[in-house]
Amino acid sequence: MLTRKSIISTPDGRELWLESSGSPLGKTLLFHNGTPTSRKLFQEMVVEGTDRGAHLICYERPGYGGSTPHPGRSVADSVKDVLAIATYFRKERIAVWGISGGGPHAIAAAVLLPELVCAAATFASLAPITAPHFDFFQGMSEKKARERKLYFSDEVAFQNYLRESRQEILSANSHYLSAKLAAMAPEVRASRSFYEFSYETMRRAVEKGIEGYLEDYQAFFSEWGLDLSQNTVPIQLWHGRNDLDVPFHHSVWLSEAIPHSELKLTNTDGHFSILEKHRVRVMEWLLQQF
Repeated sequence: MLTRKSIISTPDGRELWLESSGSPLGKTLLFHNGTPTSRKLFQEMVVEGTDRGAHLICYERPGYGGSTPHPGRSVADSVKDVLAIATYFRKERIAVWGISGGGPHAIAAAVLLPELVCAAATFASLAPITAPHFDFFQGMSEKKARERKLYFSDEVAFQNYLRESRQEILSANSHYLSAKLAAMAPEVRASRSFYEFSYETMRRAVEKGIEGYLEDYQAFFSEWGLDLSQNTVPIQLWHGRNDLDVPFHHSVWLSEAIPHSELKLTNTDGHFSILEKHRVRVMEWLLQQF
């Protein structure tokens, strides 16, 4: 299925690398990929969107793939890139969705751009670590929690962890990394094709270094720069109870903090299967919101 690659410029002179598919005249769904991932669209999603007359777009956040780094960016800063993408495609109305590290960026677009964004959906989204009375690491696998806590205790060690993670992605083959991703929730595996796609998009994301990877975490672990209580856009928050990478209570907290949001908890999903199993249902819901 045909995908089109584009490179656009932002008003502040940065480059964003994009991938799009489907009908350019169709209803536009802008996907925010996870951390670390790139502009690549899952081919099965491309087929599903094309069959429904949708226009699918995915882009590389600053520092990933070909996109220019943007040191010090916040989650809220991503809406400038969303606006640049909508302007490039001459879109007056879009919907946004995102998985994992893409979730906060989809939420930011909904909250801060209600004139442009008609609806949003997230899969396994992070909640703000700065939220009051919220334990960010509760329910997280011991390994993931330990690695992420390095950000606060030892900046050099945390960046070394990102470099080691990058090197593992670059040196591994798709079968090895697929097995590693599957081990994060062995009882709720996604398909082999989805894991292999995840490997390919992660590989592209870190080919040039860890800048995007690091910028994402700096954004997640700082103030997001938006008031969630001001949301006026319908948002669905999907999460699996078996997620050990981003535990489901992140979406529970988000649902309580964001007006007009709907929590969709599943009992049989982990971090990756939540998107693969439910994306068509969510895609159709987003298209109905235009």
